[in-house]
Order: sequence, then C-alpha cells, then structure tokens
Amino acid sequence: MIRRVEEFALEGFLPNPEPHPVSHYEYRTLERPELSVEELNELGLDGWKLAGALRSPAGVRLILVRRL
Repeated sequence: MIRRVEEFALEGFLPNPEPHPVSHYEYRTLERPELSVEELNELGLDGWKLAGALRSPAGVRLILVRRL
C-alpha cells in the first residue's frame, strides 16, 4: 500500500487516453430553409436530439447531438 501511495505521489492522476464511452457525443449542424417534421422524426429515430435551433441566412440552423 505504501508503494502505491508513493507511485501516486510521484505520478499523480494519469489521464485516461480515451474518455469513458458514456461521454462520447457526436454533433451535427444542418441548415435548412424551413423545419421539416418528417426529417426531425427520422433524425430522432437515428438517435439524434435537437440541441438548438438558430436563425441563419439560409433559414434555420439545427444543432443536433447524439451519444455514441
């Protein structure tokens, strides 16, 4: 136990090279002239959630997120 404490004192927390799978997210932005309920439903079936919608010169910008 003393050896482990000494190792930790020298090295500290070692970062994990890969984040835990629960914290893997994918983001997507789409620009559309108008909102389409059918398209949003299809994206929802694929696991995408609407995180936000903004006005854009093209119409509306959709910000989507899903957990991998």
